[in-house]
Amino acid sequence: MKVIVDLGNIWEALSAIGTIGAVVVSLYLSRKDSINKVRVSTQAALLMGSLDKKVYTNVTVTNVGRQEVVIAQVGVTHSKCAKVKFAFMKSIGIFNNTLPTYLKTGEFNNFGCVEEELKQQFIQNRLSRKKAYGYAIDSLGKVYFSKQFLLFDE
Repeated sequence: MKVIVDLGNIWEALSAIGTIGAVVVSLYLSRKDSINKVRVSTQAALLMGSLDKKVYTNVTVTNVGRQEVVIAQVGVTHSKCAKVKFAFMKSIGIFNNTLPTYLKTGEFNNFGCVEEELKQQFIQNRLSRKKAYGYAIDSLGKVYFSKQFLLFDE
């Protein structure tokens, strides 16, 4: 008894599967470059050499993607899940930035507010949490958050 195995069609099937895999990978890589990527960071700022002894909460928005991003809103919030009760940043003092702002690849912009004013906004909105997040919203509505930080210590 002789067994004859014909592998002619198997190689064509494997070639088709490899071609489909290559197309899927190339589509994924091309889509990856067109996604907006924004980094948001927060820190306290105290002006050196100034008579103004106010502490500012600074939110830095950086475009780390490969295409221009339009930032429509910047602020501080008590929770990443909150849809309301945002404390909005204002252009005060050293931070004279206007919204919306256009950020090209690698550019950043600083937004800030006096920390005491943010604390008052949190108290007025009955937000008792001392920890907060900086956030930025782009023109497409996507929200980017910073790491959690301590807004006030009492």
